[in-house]
Amino acid sequence: METMNRQVIAVEFGLQQTAEEVARLERVSELVISGIPYQQTEDLIHFFRNIATVLGYAHTPIVDVQRLAKLPIVAGSAPPILCQFALRNVRNDFYRRYMTNRSLSLRDIGFDADKRIFINENLTKLAREIRSEALKMKKAGVFTQVFTRNGAVYVKRQGQSSSELV
Repeated sequence: METMNRQVIAVEFGLQQTAEEVARLERVSELVISGIPYQQTEDLIHFFRNIATVLGYAHTPIVDVQRLAKLPIVAGSAPPILCQFALRNVRNDFYRRYMTNRSLSLRDIGFDADKRIFINENLTKLAREIRSEALKMKKAGVFTQVFTRNGAVYVKRQGQSSSELV
């Protein structure tokens, strides 16, 4: 009975890992933009075009953009914006350009403010929780670097030459 229980637990754990991998794969062509305040008459594609121009694109990549919020959206709030790219390699290039620069601000897209705009991978709930805890540990000095790649969280410890998957 004990052996059977361990086997069931192992199978359940394997299924949970597989479900997490599938959820990550569903998001591989997505990025989340945060820090842009909601406006009733906003044009998300216009915001995206402005960001793409700042990142050096002559032609805007093909994307579908939408707010990640339930309606009605409160004026002045800043729910994140989901960007679903038509091609994964274009998404990767867009994210790489952002990570190289990291200085997007609201002024870049037409607002009269200098607050930063952030672009991140669209993480699963579990990956967001892991990243949040890892960032707390980075603040405490346990890790020197915390980052995501293809929806998975990686950390680097003091003195390590390579990062490790969490």
